[in-house]
Amino acid sequence: MFKLPSYVNLALDILNSKGEAFIVGGCVRDLLLRREPHDYDITTNLKPYEVQELFKDYKQFNNNGLSHGTVTVLIDSYPLEITTYRIDGKYSDGRHPSSVDFTDDLKLDLSRRDFTINAMAYNSNLGLIDFFNGISDLNLISSERINQELHQILISDDILNILLDYKEIIKAIIPEMEKNFDFNQYSKWHFHDVYSHIAYVTSYVKQDFTLRLAALLHDIGKGYCFQEELIDGKLVRHFRGHAEKSCEISRVILNRLR
Repeated sequence: MFKLPSYVNLALDILNSKGEAFIVGGCVRDLLLRREPHDYDITTNLKPYEVQELFKDYKQFNNNGLSHGTVTVLIDSYPLEITTYRIDGKYSDGRHPSSVDFTDDLKLDLSRRDFTINAMAYNSNLGLIDFFNGISDLNLISSERINQELHQILISDDILNILLDYKEIIKAIIPEMEKNFDFNQYSKWHFHDVYSHIAYVTSYVKQDFTLRLAALLHDIGKGYCFQEELIDGKLVRHFRGHAEKSCEISRVILNRLR
């Protein structure tokens, strides 16, 4: 069904030789939308120590994810996060589980995910796994409904943390925003990447939907409109014309969201 990168297929083959494994979440959603995924996540019934052993000949990173069941493996220079099926404990801070329990049940793992469109899994042996009808939600959500969801997000009291912690949701609503994720401005005037700068600006605006929407979109053109030069051996980025580009992109977004 999907043509996956060779390094992803290799990881799935290695994992499926001893257990079962799938790509999961945002990458499956993007593939169904015929978008190129930004990265791939893998879920498996194998425990973290089993994953570590299977990939002992590959470089592995200690990103403090082991306590939550995640092993990060470097394959052909691409980092892959491989996470054991799990059930989350209570979310004491509203965003991160205070504990996790591992499970052998893929459905239980998928049931804890935020949206049905992010609760789908895929491998070439079993095809698309969609227990919660995510594919129906992906093709039937109206522009008006998406607009309503964006409205609730933007007037939230906790807007900064929402924008920073749930970039995948913002990308699903406004895919044009992705180019600004982790995009270093290399400027003495800015110490945040473009998207983080946008998030902070939006959080400083009062809780008015129109004003916060304007703040969210005000620099969206930067990832599409930049120039680079070396000054005293240091890379510097300029964003000449980004206001006009942001306006152009915003017109497309606002028309799409009606």
